[in-house]
Amino acid sequence: MFNFTYKCRLCGETFSNSGTSSEQAAMDAVILATLDMDTDAKMTRVHACRPNGFGIADLIGAKFTPDK
Repeated sequence: MFNFTYKCRLCGETFSNSGTSSEQAAMDAVILATLDMDTDAKMTRVHACRPNGFGIADLIGAKFTPDK
């Protein structure tokens, strides 16, 4: 599975919240995100930082994680 990975500017947490099983689809989604086109991957997302606060998270790539 290729998970779209984000890093929060405020707290520094790295997280994934969506992805695809296709390498080509992941690459296409990242390319479309950089062009600000419609895709599951977005260049920025709102992140709920713990214990409180909200940050802006940037797309840093699509990382492969083997299925468990």
